[in-house]
Amino acid sequence: RYWGFDVNQALILAGVTIELPRLGISTDRGAYLFNQEFDFSTTAQGFRFAISEGLFSRLPLNRIARCVAAVMRRLAPGGRLYATWYENPDPRNFEPIARRGYTTFPDAEPYHYPFGMLANVCEVVGARAERVDTGPPHPRGESLMIITPER
Repeated sequence: RYWGFDVNQALILAGVTIELPRLGISTDRGAYLFNQEFDFSTTAQGFRFAISEGLFSRLPLNRIARCVAAVMRRLAPGGRLYATWYENPDPRNFEPIARRGYTTFPDAEPYHYPFGMLANVCEVVGARAERVDTGPPHPRGESLMIITPER
């Protein structure tokens, strides 16, 4: 009942052919999609939840909007999208942000965004974003939000 998605087919195939067998997990326990348009039309309708781990840091805002809109169309009532992103705590600052071992940027990969900006993008495509306090920090320093459809 798992659906995997990535724009990079090689990443998913490596996970399926290398990582799953290492863990003793059958490769037929999931279905996998690869496309640039976030076209989920062939997936099951009614996902209870979706996870976007590290994706938003690779996407400009319009691609995030496309992703959120596409996922919202496939969620079951009460469904949720959990998404991580690199946060820019000062929306007026458009400088790179040095983090532990890497740098994020407002206009290049890896991207960082103010929460309010992402919340507004979600609102425009018919969703609601809520910041989540994760307690212990994320291993790569990303923040977490839950995105739900406005029904």
